[in-house]
Amino acid sequence: MAMRSEEQLLSVHEAAYVTGVQPKTVRRIIDAGLLRDFAEKQNGKWMIFMRALVGLKLAYETTDILTLEDRRRFVRRVLECPDAGTVREEVVSVDVGSMKNDVKQRIASLEKAKKLLSATRTSWVAHRASKARGSPSISLRQCEPMGNKLLRFLAPTLI
Repeated sequence: MAMRSEEQLLSVHEAAYVTGVQPKTVRRIIDAGLLRDFAEKQNGKWMIFMRALVGLKLAYETTDILTLEDRRRFVRRVLECPDAGTVREEVVSVDVGSMKNDVKQRIASLEKAKKLLSATRTSWVAHRASKARGSPSISLRQCEPMGNKLLRFLAPTLI
């Protein structure tokens, strides 16, 4: 468990993008205790350990099929045995391998969007600096929108 302190944390919105779950639903799953200690509050906002994303997706995907207690058991198994391809409880089995693949692809897409956002921010800073020096440059209206809005627009297109 000491390794988790170094593990990457994702915001609710990032976890929602990666798992295909609405942010409000991500918060509900956390509040229901399904992710146990794999989510924590930092500065008043929920952060989810990257390792818990498959469990989050499993909790969402089985909402209409399993009871809350059954979902807790399934998610606990996925979190305890992250290498499992299938999780089985009595007569119900769930293929988490496909969920893992989906999460991995969307994490890669999110990372591409973050890199692009970082490059855009860097060029924005350079633009502002050149404008302050009086160098000819593009107008502010020609620049891409900054911040999370850009990430939200770019992430789905980079899949």
